[in-house]
Order: sequence, then C-alpha cells, then structure tokens
Amino acid sequence: MFDGRAFRLIAYLAPLAVGFGVAAALALTTGSPPGRRLRAAGGVLGAALVPLGVAAFGESFAAFAKVSILLASFGSFVAGLYLLGEACLLPREVSQVLSGFVLAALVGSVFWAGPLIREAADSDPGGLGTYRRISLAVAVSPYMVMGYSVFGHEPLHGDALRPLGLHDYQFGRPSWGSTSAGYALAGLLLFGAARGLHTLRKGRGSEAKPPSSRPS
Repeated sequence: MFDGRAFRLIAYLAPLAVGFGVAAALALTTGSPPGRRLRAAGGVLGAALVPLGVAAFGESFAAFAKVSILLASFGSFVAGLYLLGEACLLPREVSQVLSGFVLAALVGSVFWAGPLIREAADSDPGGLGTYRRISLAVAVSPYMVMGYSVFGHEPLHGDALRPLGLHDYQFGRPSWGSTSAGYALAGLLLFGAARGLHTLRKGRGSEAKPPSSRPS
C-alpha cells in the first residue's frame, strides 16, 4: 500500500516525466491538428497524475492538488518552449533536445548555479545579490519548490544537498503558487510568440504569391 514516502518519490519524478513526455508528444504529433496535439500533451500529464493520485492516499489531497497544479503549469511551459522552437523552423528533434536541455537546467538549477553563486558571493559584501541569486535558483526548480512549499522540509539543509554550501546564506523560500503562476505565464508568452511567428510567416507567404490572372 502507498504511503507518504511513495507519494513524494512519485512527485519528485513527475517533473521529468511530464517535461520530457510533453516534448516527445508534441514531436510525435508534428503536422497533426491542434486538438490532437493538445490531447497528446494532456495525456502525458494525465498519465503522471494517475499514480500520483493513488499515492496521495498516503499523504493529503492538498499536497496532491498543489503538485498537480505545479506539474500542469510546468508542462505548459515546456510545451510553449517546444512550440516556439517549432515556429522558428527548427527540426523537431532539435526542438525536443533544446526543451530537454532547458528542463534539465531548471530541475537541477542549484547544482550548476551553486558553485557560481558561492564564487560571486565573495564580491558581494552586502549579500543582497547572493540572496536574489539563491532565491531564484531555488524558485525555478520544481524539486526545490515541492520540498520547501509542499512537503515542508528544507532540501538545501539536508544531508544530500548540504555539500553545495548554499545553506549558509540567506534566501527566500519559494511558493508553489508563485512558481506555478510563473511557469504558466512563461508558457503563455512562449505560445504567443510561436503563434505570432506562424502568423507573420503566413502573411509573408501570401504576399510573396503572384496575383492570379484570369483569361479575358
């Protein structure tokens, strides 16, 4: 039977499953109607939420709802990123790889940003810049957000992440609501940019076509 530990394990794996899965679903449905692509991407999210919902019996409905909203907004961000690459006429493989690269950078933000932040802290006597950098690195990572804002523990102070050395500095604790809203807004902006490029390209294509002539 599922318990709280199983729920947390599935929740921590879910951002990777949703992110890579949404990009793959959009790549596989290239050229299909928008409705089919939306169903494919939504199916990835649904497939991730089913085991999460079953495991939520060992946690709480509130935690399940928060993680679900975070995953949905994160998936919309990845979808917008992929569609923007597609609108830039990148091959679907390239768009998928770039989306995966950004996904991995966000998920592991504290791992690659930690050494940079510690090095820059030596030239930041007031500490304000360091505070902002750590706060941002924590807020963009779904792992950190779930740990601090949903599950109520401090990942950077745990034994696994303590060697990063970021726990010695002050930083703002992330909010699952703010991060979810940020992902969703970024996804909408990326989707809007992709639609704008499609519209611009169609407009230029119609202008380039010679006017049709009818025999008199």
